[in-house]
Amino acid sequence: MLTADQLASMKLTQVAAMPGTCSILALTENSDGMGGRTESWSPVATNVPCRLSPMQAMGTDVEAVVMERFQGRSLWQLTVPVTQAISHNNRVTVAGTVYEVVQVRDGGQWETARRVILARVD
Repeated sequence: MLTADQLASMKLTQVAAMPGTCSILALTENSDGMGGRTESWSPVATNVPCRLSPMQAMGTDVEAVVMERFQGRSLWQLTVPVTQAISHNNRVTVAGTVYEVVQVRDGGQWETARRVILARVD
């Protein structure tokens, strides 16, 4: 069993292994003044430490469904600090490229980083 100190140390190690930064965006809707709405994506978190890796199918049923649903689109795995709020309603920008959140993975009791599956917005 891990102690609280050991788990905290592992979380710090994870952050140290995140070479980039990203911004997390949320959808905002504004009145267009003519009864309609305009949508825009606004940052809710910036300079978030992250690591972005290409997503490859690993054979689980869930991943197979995700890969099939987004076939033809570029899928990525984003790793951010475990304390970072992010949901399927967000988008993420990394180095100027925009991604939509497909799935936020549940890391369980000893989660040391948050993992998110992204699809590139073309």
